[in-house]
Amino acid sequence: LVSRLSGPEARALGAAAMSRHFGTDFATDFQEIDRDRSGTVCKAEFRRYLANIVCKRVHGDAARPTNRQLAIFLMNSAIPFVVFGALDNSIMILGGDIVDDAIGAQFQLSTLACAALANTFADVLGISLGNTVEQLTVKVGLPEAKLTPAQADLPLVRRLSLFGASAGIFVGCCIGMTPLLFRDGESRSTAARSSVGAADA
Repeated sequence: LVSRLSGPEARALGAAAMSRHFGTDFATDFQEIDRDRSGTVCKAEFRRYLANIVCKRVHGDAARPTNRQLAIFLMNSAIPFVVFGALDNSIMILGGDIVDDAIGAQFQLSTLACAALANTFADVLGISLGNTVEQLTVKVGLPEAKLTPAQADLPLVRRLSLFGASAGIFVGCCIGMTPLLFRDGESRSTAARSSVGAADA
């Protein structure tokens, strides 16, 4: 049936269908899309339409999430990175000595090279446990933000996700530095014993 229609009739039928689907006058939109006024829409014009007009409508229809939803989303975004940061720093600190004793002494590696190897192992382990942490947060019963796809694509929500990840990794790295407290204590004790031994000698 459509093949029997003329060009203007087919365009009118398509504009009517799009107007019914989007609930607006698509004929006006078609004039904005058809920038070369050829009566047809090329691939570049259609891609520009999808990128500009459809996205604006999706964001315009998306209601702003409630403050409770945003708070839950921020918490869920930060928790995996807190765990990752804690594992990353703690494993690097604790594993640095192990790598230094096991590999560094044998291959004559510097302290920085041993720390880099320990950090590599810590990053791999942290990434490997990332999905496990997210699954554990679900099993623990943490609430979900329950955002719609349109809400999750809002600029506010994307900025909040970035902030939650940044804050989570910062807090996690600070927590991961706690082994330094015990390590510094051991170092001071060793230095004290060495100085006492030297004085006795």
